[in-house]
Parts: sequence; C-alpha cells; structure tokens
Amino acid sequence: MGCRNPKDCIIDLGDLVVVVFPKDDWKWQRYKVGDMGIVLRIMHYKDYSVGQVRLIRTEKIETIPLDYMKKLGCINESRRFSDDK
Repeated sequence: MGCRNPKDCIIDLGDLVVVVFPKDDWKWQRYKVGDMGIVLRIMHYKDYSVGQVRLIRTEKIETIPLDYMKKLGCINESRRFSDDK
C-alpha cells in the first residue's frame, strides 16, 4: 500500500501524493483511489499518522491517513522509480 516511513519514501510537506487505498467503493469518502494532491500538513498520533492534502480533482483539503497515500516519484526498494517496470 502506501509509504509509511520507509527510508526512501517518507512523505513530507509539499510532496505530490496519490491515494492508493483499495477501498474505492466507500460512498462516504470524499477522496478516491487515484486522487492526487499536495501535502499541506502532517499530524502524528499514537498508532497512525494523517496528512492534510489539497486534492487537485476537488480543490478541497482532506485529511487522509499516510497509509492510504503514495509519494509520486518515490524510489522503491529496487532503487527504481515506482512507475518503472
């Protein structure tokens, strides 16, 4: 799923992220799989972290768990960009 603090993929303020959580059929969510946005704020709690993200599609700020997001342009364990095959 998303990047929860691996060395090469820490989500920081100002990063461009994409929502990757597979539960896209939840009707109550205001964000969907594939939504992209800019991270404006990160909040850490005891068991999880969330980011406030300004989504490009809706132009609204949503609070999304970091586990539900992936940083675009992130390098994975094979040292390739995540979009490379």
